[in-house]
Parts: sequence; structure tokens; C-alpha cells
Amino acid sequence: NNEVLIANWPIRSYYIPDAVASYSVNGTNFIITANEGDEKEYTGFEERTTIGASSYLLDAANYPQAAMLKKSHNAGRMRVTNLNGNTDGDAEFEQIYSVGTRSFSIFNTDTKAIAYDSGDDFEMYTSSALPSIFNADSESNTPKSRSRAKGPEPEGVTVATIMDKTFAFIGLERIGGVMVYDVTNPEDVKFVDYKNSRSTSAWTGDHGPEGITFISAADSPDTKPYIIIANEISGTLSIFEINMENLGTGEHGNSPKTFVVFPNPVEDGIAYFNRAADIEVYDYSGKLILTEKQALTIDTSSLATGLYLVKTSEGITKKLLVK
Repeated sequence: NNEVLIANWPIRSYYIPDAVASYSVNGTNFIITANEGDEKEYTGFEERTTIGASSYLLDAANYPQAAMLKKSHNAGRMRVTNLNGNTDGDAEFEQIYSVGTRSFSIFNTDTKAIAYDSGDDFEMYTSSALPSIFNADSESNTPKSRSRAKGPEPEGVTVATIMDKTFAFIGLERIGGVMVYDVTNPEDVKFVDYKNSRSTSAWTGDHGPEGITFISAADSPDTKPYIIIANEISGTLSIFEINMENLGTGEHGNSPKTFVVFPNPVEDGIAYFNRAADIEVYDYSGKLILTEKQALTIDTSSLATGLYLVKTSEGITKKLLVK
């Protein structure tokens, strides 16, 4: 539908990291994982399917909105696994699982607990910073072509301690570039920067980050620290100098997140939101007809056909057409 719709979908995902780095904080060991994900594919065996596939049946009790999810403009094209989620051995899946969380994580190796996960951070940021190639593949500039399949695809990760701080550098295989986070305190991780040396208007620049390494000032020929990325598709090296004067904590302005009502026009009497929100619903004459706190849906079955306004507590207003 040509829009970026980052929403709360009833899908779980396996981390399945492609790369791992480690560091220690006050004697406690941590690992950082770049959670790419990958389906199993062998001769005569294929794990990959999609939510919309006719053979991928959803349990009606767990997924009463299955018909909506299976539409291609909603979650129907999303790639998922057919190996997990069928918990009772019948023909239906009780839980949808995809592979690759599209994030990076920090795990406490002593307790095995997760200390941090970046969630939808990479896609929230790239949708704002590089909307023209959002979730593009490493081999084309077509936006959203990877939205159904691992998104930006976190690939490589390296950790560097510079002065008194520790930073994680995560390469994104598909859209390209490197994300930088301050991970000095694993319980208080901060976004720092994102750099991408790929062209958004032509097939030039660096494509397909694979390996990533840190060159410290002590090991550098000019006493400057660098990050070097090996790009699989373009066959190039990206070399970024680390400028400590500018390596402060950044903010990528993703709060509050976008607010989207879908499907629109509404189908089957239920409209969904991409996130929970305090809402007010008005008819087009301006009459307030509904107020809800932390709502994720609107039941429109009792509403007359027509145009409505959905307003959030942050002041975001969206039109909703009920047919």
C-alpha cells in the first residue's frame, strides 16, 4: 500500500543472530547479538511460508482476526516458519513465528537474562532518515522490498571501548550502513548515530554490509580510530573515521510513534491501530461518539456508513471511512 506501517502485530520472532560480540561491565559479562534470522532450506525441505499462504491455517480462538492478517496489504506477505507454532498437533497454528527480530540484543551471560533489545528501532530510524529506500534490498533501491523478510537485516556487530565509553556498531545488510549505540550501561542503552554510504538515487556506493571491525587509535597508522565494513554486494570497503567530538548521544525522534488506522476503509466491522492510544472518535459533523483509553481497535459494526475522525491524546488526527 506504499506506506510505512510499523504496527503491533500478533507475531513472535526468533533472534537467530548472524554475529556476536562480547564485553564486560564491572566484572559482569555480556554478549551483543545482531539478530538477522535465517530459514532452513534443504533439498526437499522448505521452512519458509507466509501468513497468507492457503496452507498456513491460524487457530480461530487465538487469531479471530485471521482473515484481516492474511490479506496481502496487511500481514499476508510476511515470511514465517512452518516448523513452530502448532502446539496441539492439528492443522492450525496457535502462534505465528518469524525468524530474525530485526534488532540487536544484549544478554547477560552470567544470568542468561536479556538486558536490552532495540525492538523496532532500526526500522523506525531508517524510515525517517532514508524513506526513499526504506527496507530496500542490497541489490536494488526499491523501497519496502524487504519489509516482509527480515527488514534491514542486522548482520555484523563489533564493540569498541573509546575513552570511558563502550559502543556497539551494527551493520545492516539490506538497506546498508552502520548503527551506533552507547552500550556502556547495558540497562541504559542510547542511540548515537547512523551512517550509510549507499546512494539513494542511483546504483552506486556501498551495498550489502557483511563483516565489520574496529581499528583502535593505538593500532591505526594515523592514530585515529576507524570502523571498517566489508560490503558483500558491491565488493567494497566502507571506512568511517570515529570523531569523538561528535560521538555524543543522538536522538532519532521516534516518539511518539506514528499513528495509523487500518484497514481503511474498514472491513468486517473492526478497525485496528498500529499502537495503543488514548482516542476520541468524532463523526464528520464534529459530534464526539466514542472515547477509549489505550485502545488498539475500534468496533465499527454499530456505526453508520460515513467518514469519521479518530484523534489521539497527542493531537494526531486520522480519517476513517466506514463502508
